[in-house]
Amino acid sequence: MTASAAATPDNRSEGSSPPSTLPVEESKVEKAEETQTPPPPPNGGWMAWLQVVGAFFLFFNSWGVVNTFGVYQTYYETDLLHGHSPSSISWIGTVQGFLLFLVGVIAGPVFDKGYLKTMIAVGSFLVVFGLMMTSLSDQYYQVFLAHGVVVGIGCAFLFLPSIAIVATYFTTRRAVATGITASGGSIGSVIYPIIFRNLIDSVGFGWTTRIIGFIALGGLCISLAVMRMRLPPPKQARSLLDLSAFKEAPFLIFSFGLFCAFVGLYFPFFYLPTYMSNVVHSTDDLAFYIIAILNATSVFGRITPGLVADRFGSLNTIIPMGLGAAILAYAWMGIKNIGGTIVFACLYGFFSGAIVSLPPTIVARLSPNMSIVGTRMGMCFTFAGLGLLIGNPIAGALLDLERGVFWKAELFSAVMVTGVHDLELLHHFSTSTAYTFSRHPALQTFWRIDAPQIGFGAHYTLRAMLAISALHMAYLRPAQRQVYVSQAEHHHSVALKFVTSNMTQLMNENSSAVFLFSSLTSFFSCAKPRKLDDLLLFQQGRISEWLVLFRGTGTIVEYAQEELRSGPLAALLRIRQRRSDYRTTLPTQGLAFMDDLEELVREEVKDQQELRVYLGAIQEMRGSYALWSDTGVWETGDVFVWLLRVSEDFLTFLREQRYVALVIFGYFCPLLRRLEWMWWLEGWSVHLLSRIHGLLDREHRTWIQWPMEQLGWRP
Repeated sequence: MTASAAATPDNRSEGSSPPSTLPVEESKVEKAEETQTPPPPPNGGWMAWLQVVGAFFLFFNSWGVVNTFGVYQTYYETDLLHGHSPSSISWIGTVQGFLLFLVGVIAGPVFDKGYLKTMIAVGSFLVVFGLMMTSLSDQYYQVFLAHGVVVGIGCAFLFLPSIAIVATYFTTRRAVATGITASGGSIGSVIYPIIFRNLIDSVGFGWTTRIIGFIALGGLCISLAVMRMRLPPPKQARSLLDLSAFKEAPFLIFSFGLFCAFVGLYFPFFYLPTYMSNVVHSTDDLAFYIIAILNATSVFGRITPGLVADRFGSLNTIIPMGLGAAILAYAWMGIKNIGGTIVFACLYGFFSGAIVSLPPTIVARLSPNMSIVGTRMGMCFTFAGLGLLIGNPIAGALLDLERGVFWKAELFSAVMVTGVHDLELLHHFSTSTAYTFSRHPALQTFWRIDAPQIGFGAHYTLRAMLAISALHMAYLRPAQRQVYVSQAEHHHSVALKFVTSNMTQLMNENSSAVFLFSSLTSFFSCAKPRKLDDLLLFQQGRISEWLVLFRGTGTIVEYAQEELRSGPLAALLRIRQRRSDYRTTLPTQGLAFMDDLEELVREEVKDQQELRVYLGAIQEMRGSYALWSDTGVWETGDVFVWLLRVSEDFLTFLREQRYVALVIFGYFCPLLRRLEWMWWLEGWSVHLLSRIHGLLDREHRTWIQWPMEQLGWRP
């Protein structure tokens, strides 16, 4: 799987301006110029690399300032704002980071319109002005407005141009160029805390913050002098949002993963100095310098993954890096000494760096053309901003500094950063697993695009998608099988807990999600590792939970028929209905093997009520066998419809392992073989028939001779 699976090629047309509406004789030259496709990105040259230099200083003074808040957090807790809780103080830095992302929704379209210089000028003024006002503040609300709001908005106007401009100058070397740019944030996060620590005792808080503001002003002047737009602005006005992005599953999946990651990602950046002081009991100097150490290693974590991503793909790089950050976040809970904390800071800085540097290159690949890359980045990073907004205050509220209890907040951070790994599962679902449920193009489109959109509105359905995606990856990657199976079981168990209330309170609003969950649960039950005595339909003497859910889909369709047939499931239900109608036109007589089975059943079963149950099951199976001569690709509905239509009495007889019921179920196995082009049904036909054979006595084993011949199986 490569990152390009969900992306468009790099060397594509970047769009052209709309034709002029002036009279032809007045605008021939202009019209010719406007319809020309912009030249491809240079991927090098002094002008392109000057943009990297300018963007470096924008990052230096946006993310560098935001990431420095950890030392401010400690100072505010112990001095300037010592009467306020750590959670309330963290809101200052959280709002700062949130606004950096949120204002991107406005900054993105402004950038696309060509106002690069204006954005840098406005951002520079706000950052410097905010720092100067912070230096004069001594009340919480003053610090919140100056350091949180004003600086945050200023950083937003610097951050988005820094990543968007590089994407327009590079394609083949985009990831490494973006990594160098993003390293500016890490280097700024190293330098500013050191400046703060060395000046705070000698010149005080006010002048320390002013000096940081003057340094920021100098770097931003360099950016203002060298940065240039490469692409002409579009002639047509564009809205703040590119609504077409919300119809693209890869974009939504990536944005959701980024949201989860940023909920937990910045907890160490904000609270590691506090951890050093309250838990590890280090010196004050080391508590301050731990942020510098964390950000110093982040420099390598932003550049090195860029080099790797240019070869293997940005998405394929960010996923293992994010998983590494999640593992380290879990490991942090067991670290209680200075040496271990320093090692954690070094490694976490490296692995978390990619989560900041690589998303811009991924969003650029997910954009249909470069003229809207700013808008798309602003939208995507708004998700990240929302995660940052809620993450640190929640983690701060979980702290108990008096008793040195950090593990609750550490666990919360680790769980949320693990969302990056769920991003891998979601991406795999939409780019690979979705194509394995059907070979019908319309149904593949449904599973790839519509199903994830339903999942984003229903947590249990999304979890079901993650579960089946994890099993698919276990199937494709045997060396990591147990890891993915464990993930699948976790997501499935969580989904079952959440779906219970929705099953008991079925409404039009949740009918699509519940229907989809039931289908995904059926796939999951077939795909999970089989046990030797697994009879598929039963567990521990009871009907399997998945079969109960699956048979319940008929009730869902009856209850919310109008809603389902006019909603996102319309195409799925329409195609299934069309196939079902086709089955009813086929003759069900003249199937000699079914006639023979029916004759054997009539001869043996004397109880008329029991006989009617068996004959009903055989008649329903004839409907599926009517397609036996159809050499085309079978869909799940062609076979599994039998499980929907057989009576509850038949399932009871089957659960009781009555011989005749088992024999009839044995005739289901050749039908199942027709679906074994689907990975999640692979091997089930022979497995079931062999299990049925073992449960039958010698006489009834002769009854399943025909299914055995069709499967080519011998005991």
